[in-house]
Amino acid sequence: MKTRLVQELKRWSRAWLLRKTQHRPEVYLTFDDGPHPVGTPALLDVLRRHEVTATFFLVGTAVERFPDAVDAIVADGHLVGNHSMTHQHFARLGSLGQWRQMRAADRALWRHDRVRRRPFRAPQGRFRPVFGLWLALRGRGPIHWSLDSGDGGFDDVDALVNHLRENPPRPGDVLLFHDDSLATPQALERLLPEWKAAGLTFAVLPGWDSKK
Repeated sequence: MKTRLVQELKRWSRAWLLRKTQHRPEVYLTFDDGPHPVGTPALLDVLRRHEVTATFFLVGTAVERFPDAVDAIVADGHLVGNHSMTHQHFARLGSLGQWRQMRAADRALWRHDRVRRRPFRAPQGRFRPVFGLWLALRGRGPIHWSLDSGDGGFDDVDALVNHLRENPPRPGDVLLFHDDSLATPQALERLLPEWKAAGLTFAVLPGWDSKK
């Protein structure tokens, strides 16, 4: 009974976190764990060729290591989100520790785009209720996903493409990918034309006025 209750609470909370994208016509590509010195430029090339915008949830320490990649994301008109400072296991932190991780990453990201309010996605999608409530009251999320590409489990491009053909996105989906999955750019090179031909359109996550 307890396991079923926990699963139902998780399902409900994810549905609540995704309420802004439900019933919308676009698909929202999101990329976690970047920037990556190889993966991020490859993704940007693919997105540019297919005229698709996306949302990148960046880790503060990687932002400091690869600033040129961050500047390229911003220059291409993508939305930049916060994915914590160090990407440590969030479930082991208290609310104050999670807040400190977010604030440190905010400072690292602000140097690149001067954005005051940006979406936040917790590592592993896990956060303390108090911290999640704080984010919600300030209109910063937390941002979840409705469809996990599973790209972290695929080294073979064909296998990832076939997996996503069997589990394609639908309008309103928030689709999770990762910058450091080197199979992802090649897979998207093949899938984006197919998804566009099927009538799908793509956009950054809705509802973000980057100047606030």
